[in-house]
Amino acid sequence: MKIRPVSTQPVPVLESAWRYGVLLCILALLVSHIRWYLSLPAYYEGDPYAIGVVILLLLFNHLAYGFQWRPWIATALSVVSIGWNLFTCFYMLYWSQVLYPGG
Repeated sequence: MKIRPVSTQPVPVLESAWRYGVLLCILALLVSHIRWYLSLPAYYEGDPYAIGVVILLLLFNHLAYGFQWRPWIATALSVVSIGWNLFTCFYMLYWSQVLYPGG
């Protein structure tokens, strides 16, 4: 009796629709954030990048762990995802307050 790896089994249709639906929602959030950022006035004092950093965190995590990739692509996406997680923690907990102390 042979056991096939999980990565070679067919993905159910509803699970696939969920994965691509979440990806579509994250991309819609990214597009709306870019539109918001481009419409900011010059005198805006808050942090205009914080939401974008979090949206990219969601995107990288979803791409790395929500889909099945070839091993080298999965490894590269995992490294990018972990690195962006660390950067997001650093940015949100420290760097954002240094750059935008009043916001």
